[in-house]
Amino acid sequence: MNDTATILETKIALREALKTYDGDVKQQNVKEKIDQLSQLNPIVDPTHNSLLESQDWLLISAPSFPQGEKLSNGKYAYTLGRLAFNMFEPTNLKLVIDSVRQPVVLLGEGEKRSHDIVVEFSIIDELFPPLKGIVRNLGVCYPADNNTLQVEFTGGTLAPQKGENLSIWKDIFGQDKSSKKSLK
Repeated sequence: MNDTATILETKIALREALKTYDGDVKQQNVKEKIDQLSQLNPIVDPTHNSLLESQDWLLISAPSFPQGEKLSNGKYAYTLGRLAFNMFEPTNLKLVIDSVRQPVVLLGEGEKRSHDIVVEFSIIDELFPPLKGIVRNLGVCYPADNNTLQVEFTGGTLAPQKGENLSIWKDIFGQDKSSKKSLK
């Protein structure tokens, strides 16, 4: 079997393992598949490779924010505080994650790239009306060595998704909660 076919077969096996274990990357079978795939990586010094430029990565594993709760529908719930480094209030607002993306764009400062975590969420807290929003944890990354990226988070934004009722949004989050905030 050639390298391309082996890589494709290993990717399929990883996706199946993720499906079997509900995206949990801490499961031994999933860890093994990730390790197998990383061993097949033909790219030398991957942190310095241009393939990392201008990609919009979609998370296919379970989210790994702290103190998440897996719901019966397979989605994960968190508080707004845990999801966004306590930058926005109400920090105890219960949300469900709808999707997580990580756009990576070369910033023009050597090998420094953006490393934002963009989380689309729905409010599921019974004390609040159902709304959909987007938390963007802003970050930058750069090679720490040939195989590891160093990530620094620099701030964040909170905004409603398109079509949401802005009056209700402002009642919950206040007037200035969608502006850029810095991490402390």
